[in-house]
Amino acid sequence: MFAPLFGIQTATASATARLAKNNKTRVIPYSFIRTSKGYEMSFEKPLLDFPSNNSVDDATTTNMILEKQIKKNT
Repeated sequence: MFAPLFGIQTATASATARLAKNNKTRVIPYSFIRTSKGYEMSFEKPLLDFPSNNSVDDATTTNMILEKQIKKNT
């Protein structure tokens, strides 16, 4: 499916929302970056009302999280 990433419609995996919906799972965004001592992981609060009933909205949400992580680490 296609959802915006940095303002460009981009092929986006929908698996996160599908898996969360099927298992009624909380989705907790996380990221990790390589440091001189190994890796540094960071976690955010669980997403509220995710997944929704709209797969494009869900893909947009995951892309927004990815954008935020990229901006934070560049």
